[in-house]
Amino acid sequence: MSARQPWRLPPGAVAAVSVLLSVVIGIWLTVDDLATRTLIAVAVGMLTTIVGLQIDIGLRLAERARRQDQHGRLLELVEQQPHFLPAVTSMLASATATLQTTKVPMFRQAVDNVVESARIRLSELEQGRMHCPANDSALMVDQWAEVQHSVHATTIPRADMAWWRSAVGLRYLERNAQAVVRGVEVERIFLLDDVDPDTIDLLDRTVAAGVQVLVVDRATLPADLRINVVLYDGQLCVDELTNADGDVVEFVYSTNTSDVARIRTLYGRLRSVARPYAAGVLTAQPPTVTVTAPAVVLPPRSADAQVVELPQH
Repeated sequence: MSARQPWRLPPGAVAAVSVLLSVVIGIWLTVDDLATRTLIAVAVGMLTTIVGLQIDIGLRLAERARRQDQHGRLLELVEQQPHFLPAVTSMLASATATLQTTKVPMFRQAVDNVVESARIRLSELEQGRMHCPANDSALMVDQWAEVQHSVHATTIPRADMAWWRSAVGLRYLERNAQAVVRGVEVERIFLLDDVDPDTIDLLDRTVAAGVQVLVVDRATLPADLRINVVLYDGQLCVDELTNADGDVVEFVYSTNTSDVARIRTLYGRLRSVARPYAAGVLTAQPPTVTVTAPAVVLPPRSADAQVVELPQH
């Protein structure tokens, strides 16, 4: 939906109203006594017209000044980032051509929606936030090459095990190890649901990469600490955006001060209840098998069967 535009008088509206008003006043003044009020009517009409024209000129000059300010601001921004000029020019040309030639109302609305969507996303970037699809982990992997001091992260193995075993997950763990070699402090908290062989293998491989590993039982945590986040150098955080069913739909990368402070606080609370992990500390539990005894079906009692009473002792 397009941003609401402030209401403005159409050009010439004040002049037209002033002329009409002067005519009405002239008629009203001369309707009773044409001889004595003619000059007054003409004078008042001329005065009303002049005042109206002055107001109209003032409004036109104000509108022109506003547009000149916008044009000047646009030129200033283009001069600061000249490589955007071809893209901006092409976008405006396409939008203008569509609005001028299309006969389909939804296409006109689509132009407004595309422009508004781009404006909102750029505004979010200005605020330090960027949204990426949940199936795109490239940025999260590539960021490891930029980190200098520390990485604090969490993982929920039950939700992410397939990802950790994929090619992207293996490359991600490799980047962990490379960062540790560079002297980066890497710490990861695993929120455990089950201690199965796959989970133990992931924990051991993470420890082997030089990562400081902590574990905590996810069932014991309050809802706000069941998080899957990354914090790079205490300045860039990665959080998940979920839908009503709990499915991850987007990653949110943020350098916004309030977002980073929130993630740091949550991670600190989570770390205070986690415990260090070392290889061999946890033992994989075999899956629980529930055995149900077969039901015993008794034959129906015949009508001639007698009930035998046992003697009482």
